[in-house]
Amino acid sequence: APCAHPAPPKPPSCVIQGAHATLQGGGLRAVFQTEGRLRLASLRNEYAGTEMLLSPEDVLLLLVEVGEKRYGGSRDFTCERIRPLDNGFVATLTLPEPALRAEVTVSVDDEGLRLGMELANAGNAPVDFKLAFPHLAGLAISDEPANDYYFFPSGGGIIADRPAIIRRGYGDYEALYQVMDIFSPAKGAGLYMRADDDEGWHKVLAL
Repeated sequence: APCAHPAPPKPPSCVIQGAHATLQGGGLRAVFQTEGRLRLASLRNEYAGTEMLLSPEDVLLLLVEVGEKRYGGSRDFTCERIRPLDNGFVATLTLPEPALRAEVTVSVDDEGLRLGMELANAGNAPVDFKLAFPHLAGLAISDEPANDYYFFPSGGGIIADRPAIIRRGYGDYEALYQVMDIFSPAKGAGLYMRADDDEGWHKVLAL
């Protein structure tokens, strides 16, 4: 269907006020809670006219696995401070044990929301870990989530609406398009995620 909300996206902007940061641009409007924990509180698709975040508590932004334990960025890391940037901010997140520090960069431009992160060992002992970033969950475009479709870059591309868990490795002489998305055929709009990784380290794309 044609998009029902064809108004051009508003100029990129970031407003930090109190315990919230609101970013707008590229057809998205995102609200982050910045006090105590860094949480994505709202993600609105301006083209679909839809609040996409059905369960904000499921979005961890980053997920670190150390041994048998997993630590979520929005659940276990403390947001120590935020520093404003042009059309965005940098948040310093800390975890006491294991001692980790994450610098999360959030900004917006004409293409949409951009997320970046550097994770560092903040203690003296070595830490072996696995990292998932960005971690998004509980998203929908359609009024009924079951009406959403997804695209996953495996083979010639998987396009379907059936419930599935799909994981594929990337790197180590295997390449995929670093793009996946969910979309609503009825609303004529969707949300895609693109990884701008040009180093080719082995990783896994998971939907």
